[in-house]
Amino acid sequence: MPPTLTQSQVELGQVQCASAIGTEDIPGPRVDEMPTGRNNHAAGATSPDVDIETKRTKAAIAWAGVKDSLRIVVRVSDVFPPLKSATEGVLAVIERFEAVEDNKEQFSELKIKLDFLIQLLNKSKDSVTPSIRDWINGLARSFEQQSAIIEKKKNDQYTTRLLNSTHDTKFIMKELQSLTFLIDIILVQTNLETNTTVTKTSSTVTKMFHNAILDKVGYVSGSEFDSESNKGCLEGTRVMPLADILMWATDPASPHVFWLNGMAGTGKTTVTESFCSILQRKEIPGAIFFCSRHKGRVDIHQIFPSLARVLARRCPSFRMALIKILEQDIDVVGLSLEEQYQTVLLQPAEDAFKGSSESIIMSVDALDECEDGEETTEKFLKAIIDNIPSVPLKFFLADRPEMALRDNITTASGSQILRLHDIEDHIVEADIELYLNKQLYSIKDLREKCTPWPPSELTAIVKKAGKLFIYASTAYTYISYKKGNPCHRLKELASSIQSLAMKRSSSKFNLVFLQ
Repeated sequence: MPPTLTQSQVELGQVQCASAIGTEDIPGPRVDEMPTGRNNHAAGATSPDVDIETKRTKAAIAWAGVKDSLRIVVRVSDVFPPLKSATEGVLAVIERFEAVEDNKEQFSELKIKLDFLIQLLNKSKDSVTPSIRDWINGLARSFEQQSAIIEKKKNDQYTTRLLNSTHDTKFIMKELQSLTFLIDIILVQTNLETNTTVTKTSSTVTKMFHNAILDKVGYVSGSEFDSESNKGCLEGTRVMPLADILMWATDPASPHVFWLNGMAGTGKTTVTESFCSILQRKEIPGAIFFCSRHKGRVDIHQIFPSLARVLARRCPSFRMALIKILEQDIDVVGLSLEEQYQTVLLQPAEDAFKGSSESIIMSVDALDECEDGEETTEKFLKAIIDNIPSVPLKFFLADRPEMALRDNITTASGSQILRLHDIEDHIVEADIELYLNKQLYSIKDLREKCTPWPPSELTAIVKKAGKLFIYASTAYTYISYKKGNPCHRLKELASSIQSLAMKRSSSKFNLVFLQ
């Protein structure tokens, strides 16, 4: 079990972390070394200057605790060389700065996540599962990216040791928050955090779910998230996009719409599946609708009612608010899209979650798969964008970058966008290389005959894939096809890539890889 951190331990930076040989005390200033201003003020009275100085002192102590925890990560990560090197890089960059803002809480949160990471590293010293190693390596690549971002900012701005401008401090705080969420992704996926448990549904909720009143909203089979069939991203891949999305989902001040934008084949659905898995493990309430060409899942008018049905099953307060509305004998499916949204989602949500600060995430994947036409899709988006909730009801939308839809969302002030195809080439390439390396290694004949590993042909396929995960996935499907020789197929594919790209022929390879 992870260590329980008291408030005083967090503030003084003196948490004890388990290690293979015992415990280590993380050094931090003693209480008697902290300036309090007591010599200059009467008991029970403090001046504004003293209050500010006290806040800065606490922030400085928490900041020192973050650095101490990073040093321990370096010391205990010998079995993960990429993480050790990447953490040294992060530490080297932030060592140059003093506490950049009076924000003890954010420093303390990062330190807590680092201490959980330390526990994971200590626990994995003697036995490292392939899954954990992949996730840790993904974290290492993300750490390298974060340190490069901060270093570039420093060089561009010619900043001093202590960042003073509001713009600079906000930038550093944002990057530190990114580090927190990057670690959080790893902790959730490795099931370390104590608050990560399987969602429990009582028999009472199940009974209410089948209530005749709720049947009015309808339900589309197969549209919901299923952790067994919706596998998500391979361990260690897509760490940074997932951290960005999770940061949006849990930030009360973030826009109420997040659009995951990407061309066909960039992996939108697998990122969505991983995001939903994380929400489930962290017990963040919400619902998901996976659009597809299957019956029922192509009708955009089924999305709002289905989301309401799923949320009603999981949240008793929302269920009762929705039932109260449905008792008025409303024909939900016959309503316009905006009326649907207001009736079965917005109104009951504002009633059920009034005064709550916890996010409720509604996710819709592959909106472009719906067959209702572009005009209807615009109405769907307009209903969400124009009706900003008074409660933290948020929408995560994954879609292709169609021009009309993009204009609709990008002009809205209450939206945030992440374009998968705009992520830097080397980050996507590393993820695709990890994916292909692991998938091809799972083919026994290939693993036994291709030595040393990985085979040289892997690089050619990775380069050809570019930013398209679907290319890598299709390549694996072709190579692993049971009625064939995987070694021969791998070599044939790698050697044919360049000529196929030039000829654009109608061969079987062209049909599979060049569409």
